[in-house]
Amino acid sequence: SLGLVVVDELHMIGEGGSRGATLEATLMKITTAKNTQIIGMSATLTNIKDLQEFLAAEVYSNDFRPVILEEYVKVEDKLLKVNQKALDQDSKLEDYRVLNYQVS
Repeated sequence: SLGLVVVDELHMIGEGGSRGATLEATLMKITTAKNTQIIGMSATLTNIKDLQEFLAAEVYSNDFRPVILEEYVKVEDKLLKVNQKALDQDSKLEDYRVLNYQVS
């Protein structure tokens, strides 16, 4: 008998193609089993309310990050750091460094 199923990368359920459809079908089959609990995890789930309704689930979330998330944008040979605290769009990207590596 199956008691617990842990699904990482749960956001894949919404992806097109066979992966998302396979995960959705598998979860639907598991939800029909008696006394089987599903724990789903994702760091990038955007449609959490829809998924909660679809699986008749409870949601437990946490926004704790052990490290600060930093974003960068590469434009030609420059690496720009995204400044999330910028007051206007013009100062949102800051020069970070120049990339000078050879691509073979």
